[in-house]
Amino acid sequence: MSEGNASAPAGDQLMADALASQAVYTAELLRWKQAFDAYVHRGINYEQLGIITIRLHYLTSHITVVTVLAPDEMAYDDFTLEMKQLVDLSREALGFLNKTPVRFTVDLGVVVPLYFVALKCRLHHIRSQAVKLLVSNPRREGLWDSVFAGKAAEWVQKVEEEHQDNGQIPSWARVRNVHTTFNLQRRKADLECRQRLAENGEFISKFGSITW
Repeated sequence: MSEGNASAPAGDQLMADALASQAVYTAELLRWKQAFDAYVHRGINYEQLGIITIRLHYLTSHITVVTVLAPDEMAYDDFTLEMKQLVDLSREALGFLNKTPVRFTVDLGVVVPLYFVALKCRLHHIRSQAVKLLVSNPRREGLWDSVFAGKAAEWVQKVEEEHQDNGQIPSWARVRNVHTTFNLQRRKADLECRQRLAENGEFISKFGSITW
């Protein structure tokens, strides 16, 4: 009895600390964006691709920070506009990138933001656009292979959309903890995620594999 009473305040304090940290990071990101926008509008000569890439990673970081303490995957539904912006910005960036024969870079660019959209946006048309951009624009950014990312996200999409109702994916059907074990040289990967099969069901593991 005494242990239960002692653990509740400790848990409350942990959540309070987490919420405070979340507020700090969100405010810092907002201040950064305001400063960045002011810099852009000064008319300084800059590379458009670099500006697009920075905006991509700002948006991805912003959504991640705001949703990190959310109790379920439904929180991402509040960011449909931002998800669409990520797809549009990535398409614009690829317009620049595809003008060169270079398909490998050590820098992060469009792959991570598009993979994020393909996993976390549950609107079919936006999600499918992200998958298509990944698969149809083969490139490597560090360890991130775009075709692998697109195929992995497409598998998750199919797993979730088996349970969609009137075009909506219910909260219980949204997967958690997507894990991949991949071999880029052999171009194959094993996939695992956790999903409920009913509203009050327990999480079970689901497995798949992809080649590209």
